[in-house]
Amino acid sequence: SHSNNTPRADLVELMIACSNNAGTCCIQLGKFREAKAFAKNALLLLDALYKKRGKNIHTILLQGGLTDVKLFGEWRCKSYLLMSKTDMQDREYEGAVEIL
Repeated sequence: SHSNNTPRADLVELMIACSNNAGTCCIQLGKFREAKAFAKNALLLLDALYKKRGKNIHTILLQGGLTDVKLFGEWRCKSYLLMSKTDMQDREYEGAVEIL
């Protein structure tokens, strides 16, 4: 039922947003390896959620006001930008361009 999955949906949303925010903070602190790990974590969560579109967790997030554009567009782009920034810092220019 939805009531059992609501806390899980909230947790997924929080984990994605916090992973991207932590990655952004790590970039500011020059901790690029950690930033990339946070970005990858957000992408793993987003990919898993994308594969379960229309199922309970996704439906609850949409009912709570999130949109697919925000989830799979904005948040995914933020993760990819973080990964690209870390590659640029490592002088992995081909990797950075490939990510984008």
